[in-house]
Amino acid sequence: MRRANLMMNHFLFLVDALVFTAGQNNGTSSPSSFQPDGVLSSPNFGTMTLQDDLATNPPCHPRACAIQNCLTRNGFDESKCRKLIDALYECCNAFYERNGESATTVSCPKANLLRLRLEQRKKAT
Repeated sequence: MRRANLMMNHFLFLVDALVFTAGQNNGTSSPSSFQPDGVLSSPNFGTMTLQDDLATNPPCHPRACAIQNCLTRNGFDESKCRKLIDALYECCNAFYERNGESATTVSCPKANLLRLRLEQRKKAT
């Protein structure tokens, strides 16, 4: 359990440390894909809707794992996992809207950091 928590903390550090660029990823470099209707499709996790991901324990965990798998497959090149990061942030945003700003889940950055990241991504596009 301790090892799993350390790995998740390391993963969240990687996500928080990403430097977002204006470049767009067309999603062809990764078998996982995020579709505009909020569905995450991945060979590792099947097809899950936003509501499915919010209902997992911990919430948004499949999306966080999809990013970690994508980063590992792509030599930690975050530009190749951009759509999956967007999918995680969508799930985390929905999590905070549903549960309040003080809610926590190991799969998501804190609410104020999430808002900052979403604003940075909006400006970069």
